[in-house]
Amino acid sequence: MVQIISAGAGSGKTFRLNKELVARISSGETRISGLFATTFTVKAATELKERVRMSLLENGMLNEAQELSGALIGTVLSLIILKLKNQAVLSGLTGVKSNN
Repeated sequence: MVQIISAGAGSGKTFRLNKELVARISSGETRISGLFATTFTVKAATELKERVRMSLLENGMLNEAQELSGALIGTVLSLIILKLKNQAVLSGLTGVKSNN
């Protein structure tokens, strides 16, 4: 499922994303390995990942909190670069470089 949450600064996007992600993980609707969440700043991405981790721990979901390091939560640019690199490898391209 793809859901886009668009709102201005300070409107509670990180709070809402955290609640939605934890609810979907708790219900089994979303697997950690299938999680893909983007933000526009490194600070917001770091904060989101930490809030989700803390919420999972508070809900007794220790394994899921540990697995979160493998989730794709980052800035739009960092995740696009990661996906492009992965696609290049799958396509048999070698020597793929970036400045990130």
